[in-house]
Amino acid sequence: MSLIDDVKSLLSSVSSSIWLDTMPDQPDNIVALFHSGGGGSQHILEQKGVVWENPTFQVRVRHAVALTAVQWAQSIKGILDGISNTVINAHTYLSVTSSGDIINLGKDDKARSEYSLNFICKVKF
Repeated sequence: MSLIDDVKSLLSSVSSSIWLDTMPDQPDNIVALFHSGGGGSQHILEQKGVVWENPTFQVRVRHAVALTAVQWAQSIKGILDGISNTVINAHTYLSVTSSGDIINLGKDDKARSEYSLNFICKVKF
């Protein structure tokens, strides 16, 4: 499993329509998770063979009702921001933190509201 698979497993209370590395045109109301790079690995000299990865990921929310899109984004931020010393699907997360506030992306060509959130992790896969 990958980072965004792990994140998806935490967000089922927000939406049942969660997509990985894609944002299809349908359905209207979705959450999409994207790998977005990150920093280099951190090798722990005191613990031979232990490597912490520093990936980042983006969450995009799209909903036909603007208020619901904002509420979904706020719920996601509340679930993810501040995770520490947690095992998710056999991966150890030292931390998950937001790298900023919720970003309003405006409306798409079908007048659906879109928002984005970005997160930084420290994880041992």
